[in-house]
Amino acid sequence: MEDWITSLKLEIQDIEGRGDLAYVRGAYELTLAPPGPAAPVVDKGKYIEIWKKQTDGRWKSIRDIFNSDLPPTGMTIPAGVPKPDASPEVKRLASLIGSWRGEEDFKASPMGPAGKGTFTMNCQWFSGGFQVVCRSDGTAPAGPMQGLAVYGYDAEAKMYTAYGADNSGFGGLGKGSIRDKTWIYSFDFKVGGKPMKARSTIVEVSPTEVTLKDEFSAGGGAWTLLGEGKATKVR
Repeated sequence: MEDWITSLKLEIQDIEGRGDLAYVRGAYELTLAPPGPAAPVVDKGKYIEIWKKQTDGRWKSIRDIFNSDLPPTGMTIPAGVPKPDASPEVKRLASLIGSWRGEEDFKASPMGPAGKGTFTMNCQWFSGGFQVVCRSDGTAPAGPMQGLAVYGYDAEAKMYTAYGADNSGFGGLGKGSIRDKTWIYSFDFKVGGKPMKARSTIVEVSPTEVTLKDEFSAGGGAWTLLGEGKATKVR
């Protein structure tokens, strides 16, 4: 398996020791290229090493453990990289790539009760480099939340797309636009047989921070605030 590693980056975050023992805590990022046609796999996480001083004065690692920050496996998503000749619109999706942590305050609505929600989200290029896939996990006022979203760009329709699905039963295709630092996606769905619209607005405050706003409209009426929050890229 060592032959599969094409790159490895280690970032030491803390070193402490007493006597002839010391520990190193840090973060890692590695790329694996297994045999076959599969795209390279990128993994990020954290590690701890325990070092012991030898009789000749040299230090030797005697124990180590690492944990991936990526979601637990269950469904493998083929990873990719953006195509060098991809359109500017497709390359714009690169802003999503990485691991995010966020929170949002929700209002009571037909979709659920009021309260605070928290989540983590990991986004990566899909095989081929045309779409970005994001997997999220967290809690909402109604309970645990898991979601999957696929972001892309429809060159013929000249619009961004987002297919989303979550454990509440929601699933649908959203249409969107990106203007300057603002992303807007809208979805059509039904609640209790009644037509509804949802609108999500993401504003890039910086390369590592965004604000979030979700709204809904019932029966073509005015937009009503559903929730507001923020997310920070942690890796």
